[in-house]
Amino acid sequence: MNIEEIKRNTFIANLSGIAEHFNEQEIKCETKSNMTATIQLIDDPNMDMIIRFYRKDRTVYSYTEYKDNKRHGVANTFHSDGKLRSHNIIDDGKIVASLTFHENGELYEEKYYRKGKLHGTCKCYTLNGETQIREYKHGTLRHMTQLYNDKKNREIFYDSRGWTTKTIMYDKDGKLKNHYVNFKK
Repeated sequence: MNIEEIKRNTFIANLSGIAEHFNEQEIKCETKSNMTATIQLIDDPNMDMIIRFYRKDRTVYSYTEYKDNKRHGVANTFHSDGKLRSHNIIDDGKIVASLTFHENGELYEEKYYRKGKLHGTCKCYTLNGETQIREYKHGTLRHMTQLYNDKKNREIFYDSRGWTTKTIMYDKDGKLKNHYVNFKK
């Protein structure tokens, strides 16, 4: 990819009508949201370019790797203090895995995808000790467990349409409290 191909790229054209060309390897432009974007050409078989967005205070907002005009590789966003907000692995334009972090740097959420849809075990962690574990199959939620201080609080089961089929409630010690079964035609 060269500078002229980058200028014709629809995504980049939407950033701004004005781009300052620094050299044969990098373009800098102002975005419509008053951010600055740099587009860096990379001579690597795994990626063509890296696009970074910067806030007005010049802190990095995002970093994304591209190959063949598609997001490919790593895509990160950052909190205003520079700590990682999200870390995504992308293959040929489709997300494969995503980690999101609280502002204090602790893990908030982990998600996994197959063919662009949520798939497998995804987890969400709150700062007050709650954990939510969700099981997806081809984008459909199949099972969810909520834990508080590592003890089960609630389990919900879903059918292939995403409808609730069973709910199990636990007391604060993790012992069975209630069990509900939903019947739908």
